Amino acid sequence: MKLIHLYVFSTDKGVTPIRDSTVQKMLDGLISEAQTISPEEKERLSVHSLRHSFALFALEEGVDLVSISKLLGHKSLKTTTIYLQLFNSMLLQAIEKHPFARSLAANLFD
Repeated sequence: MKLIHLYVFSTDKGVTPIRDSTVQKMLDGLISEAQTISPEEKERLSVHSLRHSFALFALEEGVDLVSISKLLGHKSLKTTTIYLQLFNSMLLQAIEKHPFARSLAANLFD
């Protein structure tokens, strides 16, 4: 089966992606014009923060790490696991799904 690569951000109907620098410039412009975002928040926003948010939301919705890694373009799954920095609440939810671990979850993070 041949895998077709289509890019969401493209100027040629998805054949090639727009350049990283173009995306960064567009986002920087939007952030600087935003009137409802504090200067402190503006400092934290970047393309990288969008990638990080995408990965965390995907993980919270149950997307597996291998798929997230491929979507982010990581060559190593280790990069993705470091990138995500799993939250304690997510770990508790995973434990609560396992029938043998439910009794341990109540005291795990006390």
